[in-house]
Amino acid sequence: MTSSNIWQLMEELRQGRTTSLELVETYVQNISAANSKVNAISQLRLDEARREAEASDAARARGQALGALAGIPCTVKEAFHVAGLRSTAGAKHLEDNLVEEDAPVVAKLKHAGAIVLGKTNIPAMTADWQTYNDIFGITRNPWNMDCTAGGSSGGSAVAVASNMTAFDIGSDLCGCLRIPAHFCGVYAHRPSYGLTSVRGHIPGDPASVVEPDLCVSGPLARSARDLTLIMQVMLDPWIEAPEFKPSVDRERPLRVLVWLEAPAHKTDSVMREHIKEMLGRIEPTAHVELVYGAPAEFDLDEIIDLTMVLTGRLMSTASSPIGRMASAVNALGLKLFNSKDKRADYAWSIAKGQIGLIALIGIVPR
Repeated sequence: MTSSNIWQLMEELRQGRTTSLELVETYVQNISAANSKVNAISQLRLDEARREAEASDAARARGQALGALAGIPCTVKEAFHVAGLRSTAGAKHLEDNLVEEDAPVVAKLKHAGAIVLGKTNIPAMTADWQTYNDIFGITRNPWNMDCTAGGSSGGSAVAVASNMTAFDIGSDLCGCLRIPAHFCGVYAHRPSYGLTSVRGHIPGDPASVVEPDLCVSGPLARSARDLTLIMQVMLDPWIEAPEFKPSVDRERPLRVLVWLEAPAHKTDSVMREHIKEMLGRIEPTAHVELVYGAPAEFDLDEIIDLTMVLTGRLMSTASSPIGRMASAVNALGLKLFNSKDKRADYAWSIAKGQIGLIALIGIVPR
């Protein structure tokens, strides 16, 4: 039963063939059987989940109107605040960071009736394409324990793939949803920036009422249909611009930008051929227009430099003061001794964002 998609589980609940509490207990059994091997679940809130499941079942029995995800157990990436659990971001200096308020996206899940079982593991500060940190250890790929689960939403993908949860909410800056979903054989969606909230997420200023740069929150599940359902709950547009209206004009073609490479930034030849093959499949499709090449005013090096500066600012928001300074000093040394090295340029761009934040908030313990 627990390997079913969300919409199947919801039908089971509607038909009275199972209860939310039964679903919670089944997933708890799955966690007990699998998590010691793959280490995907970092924290649990089982007593609260059982009480919420009982309340959901009672409301259903009374015929009350229920939310879109009523009674469905889920997990949430360690980076997000969940009331009553620690928000560690996998970083030792945040190991005891107990929070009392849900991140907005978690609050939306609960309002829709989802039952949060706990949190899923990440690399420290979500800053890697694998999943390991000094607090919770390493998360392993459920299909091959010798392989990585990807990252940074590695615990999320493994929990879904191992049937320890019906779905998970992760985050993505540069592949953090997509890479682990690919490695673990599940579905994930990275929404456009501005459509979902990432407040209450570390990295990101925990006290800020402003959405952080670059990063987005998004769902992981076992089917594309499930992703659509979860996104309807998560959708919370905060950028007021026509292009971010959650609607589609069926009379106009969907325009797809194809930007395979730029000067000094070559695309891997194998990857390029895969992309071309995929484009060949969709090109004849009605209502799809392929646009080749970026606008002339786009300067990829300038874009990358800005991205690295913003990334540096984002990553340093929850770093320790010493960590911020050490990173900036190391990057300065790398820049001075490797002035022609692109990696040094990128490291220095990241450090500039950290230095800017240091100047803004001061060297104060957080």
